[in-house]
Amino acid sequence: MTLIMFSFCVMNLWMSRKFNLILDDKPTFSALSSEVAKRGIHAFHALLMPVIISGGIYGGIMTPM
Repeated sequence: MTLIMFSFCVMNLWMSRKFNLILDDKPTFSALSSEVAKRGIHAFHALLMPVIISGGIYGGIMTPM
């Protein structure tokens, strides 16, 4: 498992340098936090899905097949 993770890291580094994907400008904390908040609001239903499924299974409403 560690070997796979290491090879993915090396491949990621190689591809980012090959296609010049390394970002030089660092965003400020306020810009970064507002972007995270915006994306979190849009992803709310997707993030809530494991809770809904687990609650349904443990509550006896649905069964895993």
